[in-house]
Amino acid sequence: MMEKNNSKEDASMCLKSSQLEYLDKDIKSFETVSSKYLITKPVNLDEAIEIVGFGSFHYYILFICGSLIAAISISVTSVSFIIPAAQCDFQMTSVHKGILNGASMIGMFFGCFISGYMADSKGRKYTLVICMMIDGIFNLISSVSQIYPVLIFCKLMSGFGVSGITVFYSYLGEFVNSKNRKKFICWMELFWTFGVILLPCIAWIVIPQTFRIEYDFFLFRSWNLFAVICSLPSIIFSYLLLQLPESPKFLLTKGKRHETMDCLKFVYRWNNNTDDEFPVTSLMLPDCITEENNSFFNGLYNSILELFTSQYKVVAIITCVIQFCCTARADE
Repeated sequence: MMEKNNSKEDASMCLKSSQLEYLDKDIKSFETVSSKYLITKPVNLDEAIEIVGFGSFHYYILFICGSLIAAISISVTSVSFIIPAAQCDFQMTSVHKGILNGASMIGMFFGCFISGYMADSKGRKYTLVICMMIDGIFNLISSVSQIYPVLIFCKLMSGFGVSGITVFYSYLGEFVNSKNRKKFICWMELFWTFGVILLPCIAWIVIPQTFRIEYDFFLFRSWNLFAVICSLPSIIFSYLLLQLPESPKFLLTKGKRHETMDCLKFVYRWNNNTDDEFPVTSLMLPDCITEENNSFFNGLYNSILELFTSQYKVVAIITCVIQFCCTARADE
């Protein structure tokens, strides 16, 4: 009996031992398979973006950024429809019309320096959301303005907001791989054209309406409703932009390696519609990491000074002249 019991115990021990060996082999096999696709060495950002792939996230961010470009084109050109409709309400002379027409451009002139510096120091998305909310909110306020100076101020601030338009190209381009980057930036320009085409259609429907809402010193007519409609795209799409991640290149240039990895993982999972682990485990920091400048105005002054005193001054001046000529030609 003792021999039989011993033989049973030996058989049981052998079975457990074989099961443990089999389980151990499975674990090792799983670890080999799961780690086979991980890149353990640090890679640069361009390589990581290639690994992220190209997919639905990039088309979505193109739609959001492009829609905001269209919103800017609507905001800038809407004044040409507002002036004829509102000239009697504000008793505008030719001088008043000219000032109102140029108010947005003056705001853009001063705003471009600030928005450019903010994009490099505070973040691309941060700057774009603030700029577009400024545009939308002040266009909304302009729709209920009852005196001419308030209307001018609102258009001035609206121009200040839309000065961040160039940041869209940096923000979008820093998510897209080198193969598709140029194509996407070109597609962005189509949205500007779409906005310019859409605006007259809205004006054609809204401005001829003859309704009139009047209460004491408050008057609301068709051009006011038109201004409300023109303000909505900036507010709506800037909220959608707020849900998107910050530019990975900006995060990495600030030394925020962990936040950059989170951004790339987010895009990777969206593009591939999967919860799989992002293959890249470590990123190489760029050679030059920009530090936070505690003084906003000091940093802004230095950035403007560098633009016109460094090796970029010739390019900056030529670009300004070309832009001036193109804008003057387009407004003829």
